[in-house]
This record gives sequence, C-alpha cells and structure tokens, in this order.
Amino acid sequence: MANGPLVSPVVAALAMAVLVSCSSSPSPAGERRVLLERVDDTAIAQLWADGFAELTPRDRALCYHLAQAAIAGRDIFLDQRFAYALEIRDVLEELFVHAAALEPATAAELARYTKLFWVHGGIHHNLSTRKLPFHLSLDAFLVAAERARQDGAKLPDAARLRVLFDVMTNERTFESVTSKATDDGADPVRDSANNLYVGVPVIIGAGGVERIVEISLSTDEKTAFDKSVGSVKGLVEAMNAMKLT
Repeated sequence: MANGPLVSPVVAALAMAVLVSCSSSPSPAGERRVLLERVDDTAIAQLWADGFAELTPRDRALCYHLAQAAIAGRDIFLDQRFAYALEIRDVLEELFVHAAALEPATAAELARYTKLFWVHGGIHHNLSTRKLPFHLSLDAFLVAAERARQDGAKLPDAARLRVLFDVMTNERTFESVTSKATDDGADPVRDSANNLYVGVPVIIGAGGVERIVEISLSTDEKTAFDKSVGSVKGLVEAMNAMKLT
C-alpha cells in the first residue's frame, strides 16, 4: 500500500473535514450545514458533535486517539472488503491529486468516482453491493494516467492499469461484494468479492498494517485450528440454510 507524499493532501483534506465536523460552532453565517455534497445517489453529510467543546482535555485526547485508530484500521477494512481495493484506491488518489494535469472532463469523472469509492469503501455500492459505475473508457483512463505520471504521480505500469480498469468495469467479474444467496447453492464466501482471511495477526501502527506476525503451528495445533475453521464454516452454512433476513 502506498503512503507516499503525493497522497497526503487527500488524507489531510479528509482529516480537516473530520475536524470541522467535530466542531460544535456554526459556520460564520450562522448556518449549520448538514448536506455537503451529493454524488449520484450518495449524499455526503456533515455531522455536528454538539458538546465537544465542553469535553475535558482527557476526553478530547481520547477522541483524538480513537480517530487515529480509525485511520490506522482503514486500510485493513478496505483490504478485507476487496482484494484490489487498496491498489485501486492508491491509483485513484494519485490521479485525484494530479487532476490539474488531466483533461477537465476526465478529471471530473475521476473525482466523481473517487468520492464514491471513499464513501462506499471500495468499488461496490454499500447498499446494493454492486459495482459503482465508472464512465471512462480504457483509453481515456490510460491517457489520464500518463499525464498524471508526467506530473509526478507514482502509478503502476500500463499493463497493471489495464488489469485494474477491468476489475473496476467488467460486469462479469467481482459482481457483488457480498453474495449472500448464490443461485447454484455455492459457497457465498467464495462467490463474494470480500477478501476474507482466517487468522492473520498483524502489528498495527499509525500508518496501518506494519507487519504480519508469522505463527508456526505444530501438527496438533494445526489440526485443532482447521477443526475450528470447519466449525465456523458449518455454522455459516446452517445460518444460510435458515434463510435469515
């Protein structure tokens, strides 16, 4: 995952939005805006944390550290939601930062899609679980990437960008982030785009995942672990059979 300096303006802008949202004071005009922007069917709202100014310094510090923990866990969430999410996110943010070097129409569409990606936590709609529409051709996407690269963006090569574009736009692959009821009775976890892991302990720092902890299991321990995994899978299958809604 990229943590380069060219992505930091995006993070800084989001952090500023959070700080503004936590303020209990109205805008200079006395208006407490809630709806900040609407992108397609998605509304971007500002929540007012009334009473924040009255918190003790200790509680304010706690709020700060909770916010930092959320930021550190953001990449974990994106990675578990979809295997390509972090890589696509990094590409989109590089293009977003270098929007001035792109064709205006291309920059506008990339901004629209990137905002939806941020809000929905990936390329799938949070409610429908289907892919978000991306109204840009492959050629226009590659041209934008080349212009951004010439402007200093750090991007994958053209071959990798083609793969990522296909992931974002191909309606026949990764159709749904969560396939709760497959037509053929197949495993919903297997047929979903969710990037699920079994037992991957990690060290988390301010920048997200810093190190994966490798654990060696004995034969008996691995047998017991596999049994636990099987039990959980059996529970999931039983719940699916109950048709819970």
